[in-house]
Amino acid sequence: MQHRWVPCTLAGSIALASASAAQADDTPTPVFTLGQISVVGQTPEGPALATDTLDAQQLQDFSKDGLADALNLVPGVASTAGSGRRNEALISVRGFDRWQVPLLMDGIRLYLPADNRIDFDRFLTPDLAEIQISKGYVSVLNGPDGMGGAINLVTRKPVKPFEAEVRSSLLLGGNGQYNGSTLYAHVGSRQERYYLQASAEQRVVDQWALSHNYEPTAYEDGGDRDHSHKRDWRVNLKAGLTPNAVDEYSLNFVTQSGKKSQSGSTEAADSQWWDWPKWDTWSLYALTRTELSPGWTLKTKLYYNAFVNDLLAYTVKTGAKNWISHYDDNAKGASAELGTTVLPQQTLKAALHWRRDDHTEWQTTYATDFTEPKQNTVEDVYSVALEDTWRFAPGWQLVGGLSRDQRKTQEAQEYASGTGLFDQPTADSHATNGQAALLWQYRASGKLHLSASDRTRFPTLFERFSSRFGGAISNPGLKPERALNLELGIEDDLAPGWHGSATLFHSQVKDAIQSVNILYNGSTYSQSQNVGEATYRGLELALGVTLSPTLAWGGNYSYVDATIDNPSDATARLTTTPRNKALLWGRWQPLPELSVMPNLEYSGARWSSAASGTGYTKLGAYPLWGLKAALQLTPTVELSLAARNLLDRNYATTAGYPQEGRNFVVSAVGRF
Repeated sequence: MQHRWVPCTLAGSIALASASAAQADDTPTPVFTLGQISVVGQTPEGPALATDTLDAQQLQDFSKDGLADALNLVPGVASTAGSGRRNEALISVRGFDRWQVPLLMDGIRLYLPADNRIDFDRFLTPDLAEIQISKGYVSVLNGPDGMGGAINLVTRKPVKPFEAEVRSSLLLGGNGQYNGSTLYAHVGSRQERYYLQASAEQRVVDQWALSHNYEPTAYEDGGDRDHSHKRDWRVNLKAGLTPNAVDEYSLNFVTQSGKKSQSGSTEAADSQWWDWPKWDTWSLYALTRTELSPGWTLKTKLYYNAFVNDLLAYTVKTGAKNWISHYDDNAKGASAELGTTVLPQQTLKAALHWRRDDHTEWQTTYATDFTEPKQNTVEDVYSVALEDTWRFAPGWQLVGGLSRDQRKTQEAQEYASGTGLFDQPTADSHATNGQAALLWQYRASGKLHLSASDRTRFPTLFERFSSRFGGAISNPGLKPERALNLELGIEDDLAPGWHGSATLFHSQVKDAIQSVNILYNGSTYSQSQNVGEATYRGLELALGVTLSPTLAWGGNYSYVDATIDNPSDATARLTTTPRNKALLWGRWQPLPELSVMPNLEYSGARWSSAASGTGYTKLGAYPLWGLKAALQLTPTVELSLAARNLLDRNYATTAGYPQEGRNFVVSAVGRF
């Protein structure tokens, strides 16, 4: 299939849009619209307020098979790969971290009840139709905790009576050595009154290699990174009924499994390493949309999520097992959203949410062959929300939202040697949230928006109760964080073939939560506390240019200044957020069957926790050059070769944890 590529801006990010694959208004879309989250100011002409979208074509164009890597394409969003001894990929959305930016799949919250330490590297992208990234302003209709944004993984939905796709990739090192592979298969059918779909994907990484410019240390000799192997797979099953043009009822089952190891710091000795032999989760959920009567629509969600995690600690020198910690968690919930357009020039929506998180943990110590009794923690979260969109004049919209959230802890158990199993003191919490946005579409291509959002985030069980293997003191009365997010943005056509956007934002976080050291019974422990205020402010710019049907280029830039005022620690820093970040790409199609796409990802300096001891280290900026060439062999088969970190840059996003050097991806895709 021949493609003509057109750059466009999506709420501040640069997207590649396939003109030949564009969907007509009455043509089914592969995006599972029931799984999209509510966004503000959505119109047929373009995307919504403060929301970027990465579609499946973009993810393939940039060879982004992992979620953390894909999010780096979006301005204001950065990922920190393989962070620290937990070897987790972290994210930053305009300075807000993974605890402050909920992750959802098809609008269902992916929440780990104990600590919500979601490892973004465990999530693969080939079965996604799009990724929605809301920044700063998140509709209250989506439920609690959207303090700094939200990331929603929207799965695919079939559009043809029969469709299938097979994708295979080889992961190669800088010298062409085999590092691993990814596989993806999809089959689906869309009929007049129903649809069915199944997909499966797998990623196997045996190892990856450091840059040739890496200088060996006493703890890492270079070449293949020690303990860098990982395994991930996911299966997605979907069945839906479409009895008419409006109503839809879908049942979905998603299961995924992962395992990984810890790559130790290259700058400090560590006598104990961690492995995760099990990082498994599955979800069963039903989504519905029903037109009750003309002008009235009801949407519902009903779900059950399960998470099973094993963490094994062992001695580095001998390999002897020290202990293994088990998590067995589940979350169940339901929500309903009722919307009406019966009021003149208004859309009024109300939503109710309930979720129960149930966490169970226990630990076995191998030296004593002792297994702790299981410790349970249970809590409920409720939310009621109301949102009104008023189109008070041609091209003008005023949106207002209000919600009330409540968290009620039912049980919080802990175990201590010498004390046994006991109940922690508990404290309930509640919060009121409000937001408003003014949007003006002053011409077909031009939009201006101004918004304010005052949202909260409830602290996790980990922050309130975890002893952190005996080194922490609980704080059940820890208050929610609260953020005031302000934003001003504009996007428009600058000239024929040129489209740009600019956004200014400022966020102030009260009662910011950080871990601090305290003296208790003559010993020093850490404790999560509300320490003061954090401030995030910055700018996002984007530009896309079509020079000819076969030549286009674009890019985006973001500046994020993230600071915290901690009266108890003047040296405190906010990590994972580069101050400057940019993406530049081009696309040249010299032949109908051949496309060449160079790209540059630039990340400026960022703060990191020190490689050893306490304190912080500032890491330097780095550019990552990439190049991809794709050849359409037949209308259904495409081959491609992608080079990443082409100049073999030695860089790190966390002190002591250098990242992969030059590497290649060879892919074959068949669509039928």
